[in-house]
Amino acid sequence: MEDSQKRFLGIKLNKKEVTKILKNKKLSSTLNKVLDKAGVEDSCEKAIGVTLYKIACFKLQPFEVCEERRLIVVDYYMQGKLENNLKLTAALTYLKKIGKGEFIEEEFIKTSGIGVVIKEETIKETTKNYVEENKELDTFNMRNAILELKRALLWVEPRIIKQNLDKYMKENNVQFSKAKGKKSKLENKVKKEKFSLPHENPLNDPKILKKHLKETGGKVMTRFPPEPNGFLHIGHGKAMTFNFGYAQKQNGHCYLRFDDTNPDKEKQEYIDSIIENVSWFGFKIYKITYTSDYYQNLYDYAIELIKRDLAYVCHQTSEEISLGRKNATNSPWRDRPIEESLKEFDLMTKGFYNEGEASLRLKMDMQNDNMCMRDLIAYRIKFKSHPRTGNKWCIYPSYDYSHCVIDSLENITHSLCTLEFQIRQKSYYWVLDALKLYKPIVWEYGRLNLTHTIMSKRKLQYLVKEKIVQGWNDPVMPTISGLRRRGFTATAIKEFCKQIGVTRKDEGLISVLLLEQVLRTELNRDCDRKFAVIDPLKVIISNFGENETQVFEAPNHPRLDHGKRPLVMSNVIYIERSDFRLEDSKDYYGLAPNKEVTLKYAFNITCKDFVKDNEGNVIEIHCVADFEKKRVPKGKIHWISSTPKVPLLKAEVRLYDRLIKIEDPSTVNDWHTVLNKNYLTVKNNCLIESSLQTIKTLDRFQFERLGYFVVDEDSTGDHLVFNKTVPLKQSKSKKSIN
Repeated sequence: MEDSQKRFLGIKLNKKEVTKILKNKKLSSTLNKVLDKAGVEDSCEKAIGVTLYKIACFKLQPFEVCEERRLIVVDYYMQGKLENNLKLTAALTYLKKIGKGEFIEEEFIKTSGIGVVIKEETIKETTKNYVEENKELDTFNMRNAILELKRALLWVEPRIIKQNLDKYMKENNVQFSKAKGKKSKLENKVKKEKFSLPHENPLNDPKILKKHLKETGGKVMTRFPPEPNGFLHIGHGKAMTFNFGYAQKQNGHCYLRFDDTNPDKEKQEYIDSIIENVSWFGFKIYKITYTSDYYQNLYDYAIELIKRDLAYVCHQTSEEISLGRKNATNSPWRDRPIEESLKEFDLMTKGFYNEGEASLRLKMDMQNDNMCMRDLIAYRIKFKSHPRTGNKWCIYPSYDYSHCVIDSLENITHSLCTLEFQIRQKSYYWVLDALKLYKPIVWEYGRLNLTHTIMSKRKLQYLVKEKIVQGWNDPVMPTISGLRRRGFTATAIKEFCKQIGVTRKDEGLISVLLLEQVLRTELNRDCDRKFAVIDPLKVIISNFGENETQVFEAPNHPRLDHGKRPLVMSNVIYIERSDFRLEDSKDYYGLAPNKEVTLKYAFNITCKDFVKDNEGNVIEIHCVADFEKKRVPKGKIHWISSTPKVPLLKAEVRLYDRLIKIEDPSTVNDWHTVLNKNYLTVKNNCLIESSLQTIKTLDRFQFERLGYFVVDEDSTGDHLVFNKTVPLKQSKSKKSIN
């Protein structure tokens, strides 16, 4: 105890803190192990001591697994590779995230920013560019500036960012906007003045810009460039709405371009579904193009880059390339003669090399702080037949090489993409500068992340492949096709995208309840009302003649002039099982023994008796009707009845819960553990009113008192299927599902 006390005081912890540590045997033991690993015997500098104490205090579970891994962090810190608090915290957070899962050192290094060095010149240049680009905007304030620069200068400490920002603004007499502090959603949305108009594009030589304007007539040109390796999800819906919407507002055009550079994963099924989704959204496609349309152009430009000594054929393996880029070491083939690279590239094209034996890399800047500038791959070998070009090519261009070139060839004025592509902007312009091509304006925005939802195509594909869901268009899926089948409308999804806005920052998780509320507002306004009983309970009205029938009229909509529909009544009706209880209470407005309720649009009934089966379940209720409605009960329930001429109409109703049990699946190590495999409840033998006999797929209705429902594609003439879209009222957000 005394030795530990002396040691802890020696690393410059105060006496009060040391006393607390000594009382905690587990922490005391951990701190001693940390100091042993760090080689600290009796004393050290205060900064080192405080940091080692922080490492020891960081909570990691499970304890027996993570304690050894904690010492890995100590080792990297003492080597000077976790040189600031940002990297140290990231390293410890990585250990916390994986828990007892596999420790992958390469992943740990990447996640912790180990080896990443941001030069002082880069910090100054980035600060200057940000200030000059934003100083005229009304959102230019200290908070926004620090947040934006922190994203652009990952692993640079905030205090250094602020020091450089303060210095540059003072030296150049720049003032923040009067609009300071937290911005509203409306203020944060994209404003038209943020984008330069096509003729104002400052990135191009005047001759190049003049040629571009002549070809486009000065119109705004955007593109929506999905990869056809799966169905579009709601995140793509936001991108689609932004790209097509911005072009439409500016009286411009938007391409639908398929990024079909990976023949392994692309299918015609995905292409067809994407085209259908875009059309369903109501967007006008200017032209449908494919990266494969430009394969010859891309190949010719690759030859040009080699001839300019800006590309070379490399024979390193993918692992060697990754390691070289991480360590900023050149490929041994980087400086091979131009003629040799031309010959080798020709051999690649003719199928001389096997997959992975050669690639064409761009000769960029292996010392650049931006990893996307470290000699990216432009072409790789794949002996796969392409859906559109067949076996014509055995080399395929990478996204990083092809995307920017095609943007230029299609005269795209504004290349709009999500924030994860921000780091690629420098390489995007490098390629276009190298080829002396027209340069679009690149603008990144925050991607959409919803609670209780996964957006990764790989994970969605897993759900389909493992048959956890019924397919890409399962109504529980966040795909556009799935949402459509669930009953969502294109107008509601677009309105939702409009409400959350488009900003140059990561908005974090958006509640799925907001999406549902936007839809609910639309459906409440537009949908006809109908009766349906999902869990029927038989009711016999004793003072209603057995052969007697009565017809009541009910409005199809409470506010709109949508006409009326007939509701037929006999002495036998069916109500929801949940609308009857054996014991009454003050907060319950349904039917109970000797209690009166109103049948909507009809008369009152009072329960006089009931019948149970052998298991004690109520199977039949006997009631007396008050046709004159002498009283006005608080309870009002819906019902279904039939007559010999109008028999009962049965249906199947599907009720959906969340597919992901918790709000944010990224907080767990294994997302499979939070899958809700019991997301679907099927109710058979449901009863619906007779006016629904002639409905068609995707017709939407409000089943009164139950929620909003849509006719599913599985419906046939004699078997109707309804999917529940959303409840009538917004339920409270459940952070997790049992």
